[in-house]
Amino acid sequence: MIWVGLALLLGLLFLFLFWNIFVTQGAYFGKGVVRWFYDSGAEVYDQVKQNSLTEEADWLGTPISERVLHHLQPQALLLDVAVGTARLPLALFAVPNFQGKVMGLDLSPKMLAEAQHNLTTYLARSGLVR
Repeated sequence: MIWVGLALLLGLLFLFLFWNIFVTQGAYFGKGVVRWFYDSGAEVYDQVKQNSLTEEADWLGTPISERVLHHLQPQALLLDVAVGTARLPLALFAVPNFQGKVMGLDLSPKMLAEAQHNLTTYLARSGLVR
């Protein structure tokens, strides 16, 4: 009987850790853990996600740019909070009708470094802030 209780306790602990690390990405542990989580994986983040620039433009950049262009000027200035490795700015810049600029904000310095590297082609149209 004690083994069943121990197995149940370990199972609940696993679910708790899985939820807090993989689902909420450390949010319930505070911003220091979130920063550590993203700093730890920044260099491999894009490789793990395996996002296609074409698909990102089609599924992310085009819908957002159409909505932005509908309400704002083509040279709009957008703020991307939690910019990460710059997936959204890159997707927007791949859409020909979007001629605006994107400012990126992120808690993780290493994610910002990856974003800066990814945006070298678009330095005039992007800015990053921690």
